[in-house]
Amino acid sequence: AASLAELDLSWCSRVEGRDVAALLRGAMSLRSLSLRGLRLGGLLEASEQSGALPRLSALDVGFSSSVGSEAVLAFAERRSELLRCNLRAAGTVSADVYNRVGQLMQERAAAAAAASTDV
Repeated sequence: AASLAELDLSWCSRVEGRDVAALLRGAMSLRSLSLRGLRLGGLLEASEQSGALPRLSALDVGFSSSVGSEAVLAFAERRSELLRCNLRAAGTVSADVYNRVGQLMQERAAAAAAASTDV
């Protein structure tokens, strides 16, 4: 799992947040993670505590349940490499956090684009 770059578990109904958390502890090179449609209770908090996913640049938790607004916001703010975060229809994420994370992703994408033209 240490060299895993992309993981897509979208709509895998038998996978639970604790299972994914165990897998992600060792996935230090992961750049893209799709957990669309899963129950994620505690996953982002566990990843935050363990320091997992330091290189993640794309996260998809659209249509997921049991993902808390504060956890999403903290996760997005603390991962400077995160440039895309899909929260569409994540029913437990507030509109305020949805918009704040979206704005943060836009700012990071603009900064990354500006940095690439400076080279």
